[in-house]
Amino acid sequence: MSGEPTDDRKEPIAPGFDGPVYPPARGAAKTPRTTANPTPPSPAGPPATAIGAPQVRPIFISDVVAGPDALGRAAPLSRLSELLAHRGAQGPLSIALLGGPGSGKTHALADVVEGAGLLATAALSAPGGPFLPRIVVLRLEAAELGDEPEVVVAERLHARLSREYPHVAQVAAEEAAHASADPRQTARALADSLDVTRKRLVAEREARDEAMTRRARLTETVLYQTPGSRIDSYARNNRARIEPPLRGFGFTSADSTADYKGLVHDLVESGGPASRALALLRSLWAYKGQKKLIFFAILLLCVSWGLSLLTQDRSVFAPLESGGESLRSVAAWFATHLSWFAAGSRLAEFGALLCLLLLVWRAWRFVQPLWRGASLLEFDIAARKGDLERQIAHHTQRVDVLAREANALGERAAEAERRAGGPDSIHQLAPDFLRAGPSRAAQARAYFAALDAIVAADGARPAGALPSRFVIALDSLDRAAPAKGLAILTAVSSALARPAFALVSAFDPHHFDGVENAGVALARIVQTPFTLSAADTPGWTALVEHLAGRAAPARAARAPQNASTLDMPLTEPETKLLAALAQLAGPTPRGINRLVNLYRLARRDAPDDLAAVCCMLALRIGGTEAEKQAVARAMSSPDSFAPFAAPDAGPRVAAGLAAATAAQGGPINNASARRASAVARMWTM
Repeated sequence: MSGEPTDDRKEPIAPGFDGPVYPPARGAAKTPRTTANPTPPSPAGPPATAIGAPQVRPIFISDVVAGPDALGRAAPLSRLSELLAHRGAQGPLSIALLGGPGSGKTHALADVVEGAGLLATAALSAPGGPFLPRIVVLRLEAAELGDEPEVVVAERLHARLSREYPHVAQVAAEEAAHASADPRQTARALADSLDVTRKRLVAEREARDEAMTRRARLTETVLYQTPGSRIDSYARNNRARIEPPLRGFGFTSADSTADYKGLVHDLVESGGPASRALALLRSLWAYKGQKKLIFFAILLLCVSWGLSLLTQDRSVFAPLESGGESLRSVAAWFATHLSWFAAGSRLAEFGALLCLLLLVWRAWRFVQPLWRGASLLEFDIAARKGDLERQIAHHTQRVDVLAREANALGERAAEAERRAGGPDSIHQLAPDFLRAGPSRAAQARAYFAALDAIVAADGARPAGALPSRFVIALDSLDRAAPAKGLAILTAVSSALARPAFALVSAFDPHHFDGVENAGVALARIVQTPFTLSAADTPGWTALVEHLAGRAAPARAARAPQNASTLDMPLTEPETKLLAALAQLAGPTPRGINRLVNLYRLARRDAPDDLAAVCCMLALRIGGTEAEKQAVARAMSSPDSFAPFAAPDAGPRVAAGLAAATAAQGGPINNASARRASAVARMWTM
C-alpha cells in the first residue's frame, strides 16, 4: 500500500498469464515486451532501496485499521478530531461513529483519535492556539471491559497515566481512595465501628445490671438511703409512739428507728396481707413479755377451772367427811364457804381474760406501726419501681439491638479484613487503587472525578505537567450481545460524564434494535453521531486503486495549529434560521442544542446548501416519522431543478422550508434537498 507507481498506464496482459502486469518500480529499468515472447514479472521482486531493504509490493490486503482514508471521509473525520482537541469544546463529549459491518468504523475511530493526538502534539508549540496541548488517548475493545466496564476503563487509564503522568495518577488514586470505599479504609472503619459498638454494648449492659441491682435493693434504698421518704418521715415523726412497744418487746438498741425500719423491711419482704396477719400472730408470743402473759392466762384459767369444779361437784369432799374429826371440820368449812370458791373461779377467769387482752393489745400496739410503715414503704417503692422498670426495659432493648449490631459488624469487619489482605494490611496507610471489593465501581467513578478535579484546577497546575483532556475510544460494541453492549456503553458514558472526558465509540446502531428503549438510550448518550455509510464518497475507484497498489492516497492535512475549521462563527442569517427551525428540531432544549452543534460540523459538507442542510438536520433531529416519510417521498421527484415541496409533511415542515427558502433568498430545488438530506443523514443517528 505504501508503494507509488511511476505512472498510471495499464500494461497489456500477457498470453498464458492470468494476473495483471504491474509497471516496474520506481528506478527500475523498463524492459520492452512483445506479444510473441511474453515474459512474466520476475519473482525476484523489485530492487533494493538505497539503504538495502527491499520494497515489497503487497499482493493481498487484509482489513486494515491504520493508514490514510481512501473513501473521501477525511474532512468530516478531521472535524471530529478538532472537536476532541478544541479548547472551546465543552465536555463531556460523546461522539459515535455509526455503520454496519465492514463499513470502516474501526479505521475511522483510529483516524479520529489519532488526529486529535496530532493536534494536541502540535499545540504544544503554540500554547495560544485553539487546541489543547496535552490529550491522553486510550483505545479499548468492548470485549476487554467485562462485567465492570467503568472499573476496567479506570484501571487502564490509571496504568497509562502511571507511565506518562505518574504524579497525576498518584494524586487521583489517593483522592479516589479517600472519596470512595477503599477496602482497607473500610476495614479500619468497620473495626473502629465494631470497637465503639462493643463499648456501647458493655456500657448498656452495665447500666442494665445497675438498674436491676437498684431494683433488687429498692426496699433497702428507700428505707435507709432515701431521706425524706414517706416511711422515713413517719418513723421520725412517730418515734415516741413507736419506741415504747419496741422496748417492751425487747428492742433496746440506741437507734429504735433502725429497729423499726428493719421490722418493716422484714414485713414487706415477706409478702402481702397474709404476711401481715402472720406478723400479728407472731407478735402474740414471739417477743419479750408475751410468753409471761400467756403463762399467767393459762394458769388463771386452770385455777378458775379447779375452783369451778369444787363448787359444782360435792363428791370431792367425801374423803374429808369420812376421815377424822379434823378432816370433817375442814370439809364442813369448805361446804360453808363454797361461795368464796365460786367468786375465786370468776376472779381467776377474769384475770386470764385480762392477760389475754393485754397480750392482744401489746401485739396490736406493736404491729400497727409496722403495718402503717409497710404501706408507706410500698407506696414509695411503687413510685420508684416504675421508673426502674422502664430503665431496665430500655437498657435491655438497647443491649439486644447493640448485640445484633455488633454481630453484624463483626461479620462485616471479618469480611473486610479478608478482602483487605489480613489484619496487617489494615494498618497500612498507603491506598491501593481499585482493590477488589463491592465498591469497585464507586472507586472508579471517584477516580474519574478526581482526574476531572485535577484538570479543572488550572490555577494550581504546573506548566506542562498535567493533561488537558482524556479521550476514551471504545470499539467493537456490536460484537457483544446487544443488551451487554448497550449496558457497557451506558455504564462507560455515565462514568465519564465529566468535563475533562470525551468518549468516542464505534458501533452499528441496528445491533441494538432488539433491546428495549435502545433508541432512547443511544439518543441520550450520543451527542455527535457520524454515520459512515451515509458519507458522500467519490465512489469506489479510489479505494480499489489504493488496495491495488496503484495509488496511495495522502492523509488529509490536519488543521493548522493556530486555527480550526470549527472556529468560523455563525452569521446572523444562520442564527435566525436556526431559531426559526428550533420548533422543528425541538421542542426540547436537547434537540435545539443538537441542531446548533451538528450544524456547526455539517455546514462544511454542503457549503452551497446551508439553508437546506439546516432544515434537514432539524427534521432528522426532531421530526416525526410521518414527517420524515413525507419528505422522503417528495425527494423522489425526477426533476432535480424543480422547487422542493412536501405538502403532505405538515405545517411544521412547511414552516421550516419557508424559513430555509427565505434564508437562501430563493426556493430550494430537489437536488439541493437531496444533497442536504444526505449530509443530515451523515450527522444524525
